[in-house]
Order: sequence, then structure tokens, then C-alpha cells
Amino acid sequence: MHSANNYLLEQFVRDSTNHRTDEYGGPVENRLRFPLAVVRAVIDVWGADRVGIRISPITTAPGETPPDSNPMETFGRYLDELSKLGLLYVHAIEGQTQTSRATGGVDFVALRKRFGGFYIANNQYTLDVAQRTLAQGGADLFSIGRPFIANPDLINRLRTGAPLAEAPKEYWYGGDSTGYSDWPAMDGQIAMPEK
Repeated sequence: MHSANNYLLEQFVRDSTNHRTDEYGGPVENRLRFPLAVVRAVIDVWGADRVGIRISPITTAPGETPPDSNPMETFGRYLDELSKLGLLYVHAIEGQTQTSRATGGVDFVALRKRFGGFYIANNQYTLDVAQRTLAQGGADLFSIGRPFIANPDLINRLRTGAPLAEAPKEYWYGGDSTGYSDWPAMDGQIAMPEK
């Protein structure tokens, strides 16, 4: 489920965007009411062991949306409630999407400890940063998206210490096959998926 990037569910969660005066606004338990109802509805269909959720406690994009006034309290409570529901995983954007890992005072390791399922860390992870985070108990899994665009053999490159290719931003979200399936592998051959 998508409860990040200032889309509908997160608009209810953050006090910077939720200005309601009814039972869905005001204190954090009210602001969580609608997102948790949506999560329960999805769980009723799929089961909690098949449901995950994405969060972005301090991301301002899109729209330069201000963060919550107390993201540790708000998202800590959110993770407490999601944990009680038994979700399979939380996928957290740590920092500002596509720009910075600066945490804005949010302790993502502490947030991770409030959730009983798997925690997938995301945002500008390198192998070194992932290894440090793993050693601190800050994540179970890592989402490393953009490096895969230009490095279809990313796992082998990370394993062997090979250099990484950079994909220009114009290849990230569409266009033709250029920059989609024609990146060379470490051996210079075009990396094709295994059948």
C-alpha cells in the first residue's frame, strides 16, 4: 500500500496537511483513523501476511509539502498500529526522495524497532550504507532502485566491487528502449535477463 510521498493516506497522517476538524483530524489517533481503516480493508481481502506499506516521514516531494510537526511521534504511533495489525513489511523512504539522506531529526533505527514485521530501507543506499545500517539493526532489507536502471547486473557488481554505471534521469521513467535494456554488463556484453 502507498502511504508515502504526500499522497492521500499520508495527507491524513501529517498534521501539516490534515486540517480536518472532525474525527479524522486533530490528534494523531484521529489522523491515523482513515489510513488504518484502509489498511484493515486491504488485510480483510489479502491477509496481513501479504500486505506491506510504504511510508515517507520527512519527504516533501511532490509539492514541497511540509513534514509533520513531530514525525517521530506521529510515525512511531503509525508503526505501532501497523505492527499490531501484523503487516508483512514497512518500506520506508529515509530522507528526501531522490535528493538527500538527511533525516531531519528522525531516528529511522528507532522507528524500525517499533515495527514487528520486515523493514525495507530506501533512499540512496549504497553497499557501504546498507552494510552499516544492517549492522545497527536498522533494516532487514534494502530497496535500491535507481542503480539497477544502468546496472542490470547490480548484485554481481556489488559482490565484486566493480564500478557502477550511471543512468541519466531522462531514462528513469519512460521513453523507448534506449537506456532500458541496452546497458552493458561488467563483461561488456548486453545484460539480458535469465530465462
